[in-house]
Formats: sequence, C-alpha cells, structure tokens
Amino acid sequence: MITKRIRRGEGFFWLAMGIFIGIVAMRTGVGAVKEPGPGFIALAAGLFMAGVGLVMILTALLGAVSIRNGGPLSRVLSSISWSRVLCTLGLLFGYAFLLDRLGHVLATFLVMWGLFYDWDKKNPVMSLLLSVLVTGISYLFFEKLLLVRFPKGIWP
Repeated sequence: MITKRIRRGEGFFWLAMGIFIGIVAMRTGVGAVKEPGPGFIALAAGLFMAGVGLVMILTALLGAVSIRNGGPLSRVLSSISWSRVLCTLGLLFGYAFLLDRLGHVLATFLVMWGLFYDWDKKNPVMSLLLSVLVTGISYLFFEKLLLVRFPKGIWP
C-alpha cells in the first residue's frame, strides 16, 4: 500500500514537471517537424514526463488504494520519495552541466548508470549493461543515423 502511495505521489510530481517543461518549451518556440525550434525536444521530453506521471497515477488509482488520513495535497506530498526525486533531478542537471565538458557519450553513460543503478540491491552489473546499451543506441541513432553533432568532450 505504501508503494502505491509513493508511485501516485511521484506520478503527480512528474506530471506537474512535464507540464511545466512543456509550457516553457512552447514559449521558446517549438517550430515544425521539418524545422524544429529550440523548444521542440524539450516539449517532447515534457510530454513524455507528463505521460509517465499519468501512467504512475493511473496504476496507483486503479489499484483501489483507500487512504483516509489528511487532505489530498498533504497525502501527495508525504507520499513522494523525495530522495529519489532529488537524485533524478540532480542527475539531469548534472547531465546538462557535464555534456559540453565530458561529451555526449561519456555524460550519457554516467547519467544512465546513475538512473539505472538500484541502490537497494547494490548490483552494478545490470545498470552498467543497460547504460552501455542506451548510450550505444543513442549514439548510433543520433550521430550516425540522424547526423546530429553532439559535443565530443574529451573524446578525440
């Protein structure tokens, strides 16, 4: 029951964050599919975040969890796993900060490893494999297929 409350609380957080990012992206200019503007990718990311939040909320609500303590806002705020939220936000801001310095491949790998690492199980093997896989796929898709130039950083 506590897990469902946490998922619902985090779902509301990610839904709000996605909506906020979408609004900011639309203000910067989305452009068109053939000529994307500076806010195009941010809008897509915001929509994805809001969608993930909505799925988390719906799965928690469809689980028929009934809570009778406190008001709705206090329930949402108390059910959010703030350490996980802050860690995720720190990784995302760190990615933005390190992208130019380390380069796309290394920064993406480090952030993906941080996102995939399960602090409860402390098993780095699966997170390392997933990080290599996601980094490789993003490199092949963006650099080779779409010919998008990302910062090389420390790579020659």
